[in-house]
Amino acid sequence: ALFLSNLNRQLWGIFDRANLTMFTTACYVYFDLQSRRLTITTAGHPAPIILGADGVAFQPLMRRSPALGLLEHSAYRESDIALEPGMKLMLFTDGLPEARNREGDEMGAQRILDYLQQSTPQNIKEMLDFALAGMHSFTQSPEQDDDICLVGVEFTEEIL
Repeated sequence: ALFLSNLNRQLWGIFDRANLTMFTTACYVYFDLQSRRLTITTAGHPAPIILGADGVAFQPLMRRSPALGLLEHSAYRESDIALEPGMKLMLFTDGLPEARNREGDEMGAQRILDYLQQSTPQNIKEMLDFALAGMHSFTQSPEQDDDICLVGVEFTEEIL
């Protein structure tokens, strides 16, 4: 949270001096392999999706925080999660949940969660592939209005 708060103040100062209204979103993730804890802080960015070893997909409860550079003083909060072998973490840009079908409906985070839980990915590559396949199935189109970036991490006993 402190890192994003400092970065926010710096960006706000740069944008203010340049008389620009700009912002960026961010998701800061810290893996503490010694204590087996995952710390996540977001700034206007979607919360990541976690697929537990039990196959249950969820988004950690996170307080919504403003994007970086919008306000000089913004508060960012951390969420801590215990790391377990077999857990998978997927970070993504807003292009994934905001993908629209022909009727104009957004995919939304809940559809992504449902699709991942039904697909039962066995590894992180499958999780990312299934998330994109779910989006394409929902939108019925290979093209989208926004960029989509996915990053995944899988925790195994060897690294924990």
